[in-house]
Amino acid sequence: MNKNFQKIIGGFLAFIFVFSSVIWFSIEKKRDDNTMVSVAAAPANNDIAPIDNSIAEHVLLSVPDVTTKDGIRELMLNSTDYFQTVSGEFIYSMNDAEGDVFILSLECDIDASTAETHVMQVYPTNLTEVKEGMHPVYKEDDVPWARTQIADGTEWVLTDDLTGGVVAAGEVVTRDQLIHEPLEKRFYMNEDGTSSSVLRADPTNTYFARRILTPEEIAFSLLCSSDEWDIIDMEEYAGRECVVVSGKSPDFYIEKNGVVTFKMYVDKNTGILLKFVGLDERNQIVKFTYTNKIEIS
Repeated sequence: MNKNFQKIIGGFLAFIFVFSSVIWFSIEKKRDDNTMVSVAAAPANNDIAPIDNSIAEHVLLSVPDVTTKDGIRELMLNSTDYFQTVSGEFIYSMNDAEGDVFILSLECDIDASTAETHVMQVYPTNLTEVKEGMHPVYKEDDVPWARTQIADGTEWVLTDDLTGGVVAAGEVVTRDQLIHEPLEKRFYMNEDGTSSSVLRADPTNTYFARRILTPEEIAFSLLCSSDEWDIIDMEEYAGRECVVVSGKSPDFYIEKNGVVTFKMYVDKNTGILLKFVGLDERNQIVKFTYTNKIEIS
């Protein structure tokens, strides 16, 4: 099985998995005694009432205090409570060893449950510059993988841009499927020493933008599993005021991704992750996300 085919199959399976309304998030981390423990999500608490969407459609929640660690965690774990529409263009990496880069463009309206997302994989000839935030230079006839996802308010359809075939389809996720739970309900320690994390449903209906618009997994991995990070600044990036967070990755994240230290720029009003730079032990960029442009309401 060739590399690209494996990526396509893996992406497809991940797509179906993520769109479940209750998602199990599993990672591995090491205890101090170096024994491996599983970190698995607990299902959402059904006793907690969902947000009243007759209000949520028109009045977004108040933004938490992003000058505190709990505030920035809260914002990133519940980002879709703080915006209605977004459009933008982004680039991000998946596998540094293979030099693959993804170019993403999207627009979505959460209250209308509509979205259009375009993503394609490229192998830039200027990879070194791309890692620093430059736009990729690539041959258009040498794109190995491209997808379009469209949500029309009722269902979403994922198509292969290279063949025109339908890859997957399903019902949209709507805002009224969201449950706003406090941080202690989303991430907590179990009696056996393992951690539990709960992902929310994603009402943006833009699966390939989840790492940007709903950055829960990176918040769980880097900001909840470890306290070795700090809010270091407020800085404008891509026309938005951002909270700048810098820190050291937990051992499990280093082993999985090769990222030893990181710096991220989080939109202070929505929790959207606009920029992420992960460095390895040689201080080289191995994981990244950059925003070329974005509009949010």
